[in-house]
Amino acid sequence: MEAVVFLIYSSLIYILSKAGRLKDARDVFENMTKQGAIPDVLTYNTMISAACMHSQEEDALKLLLKMEESSCKPDLNTYSPLLKMCCRNNRMKVLSALLNHMFKNDTSLEAGTYSLLVHGLCKSGKLEHACLFFEEMVSKGLVPKDCTHKLLLKELEKKSMVEAKERVEKLMSQARQQG
Repeated sequence: MEAVVFLIYSSLIYILSKAGRLKDARDVFENMTKQGAIPDVLTYNTMISAACMHSQEEDALKLLLKMEESSCKPDLNTYSPLLKMCCRNNRMKVLSALLNHMFKNDTSLEAGTYSLLVHGLCKSGKLEHACLFFEEMVSKGLVPKDCTHKLLLKELEKKSMVEAKERVEKLMSQARQQG
């Protein structure tokens, strides 16, 4: 398929997804593949992100599988909206499976992804998990954002988790010295 036609399909999918017209975007996506075009990582990421934004977990996960079946390798931008959706919807088993999936695909987490996880886990009340990701982030030499640090401290304080709060403060001090 010509590059121009592929670009038109991809642009239509992007515009429809951003407008919240997911059914139309899916129809264009299906038509694109029927015409012999192989979606690239950007096209899949657009579709997955839109599905996640509208809490269509099943569709988003099916797209991830379809992506891999077509030998298109997911990247961090593929996983980030999925992780965010799992945190938002308190889907910890799916979150865990996605993280394992990422590691199998050699997709490493960046500071922004760690922050997303810490924020999402705090809002879901999974403070122990949030602390573990915070600690892992620092152990990899990444410096957490102040807002991530403050949110975690605030949530730990609410739950009277004094030891965990002290550990987070110590880790943040360590991260600032490293960074």
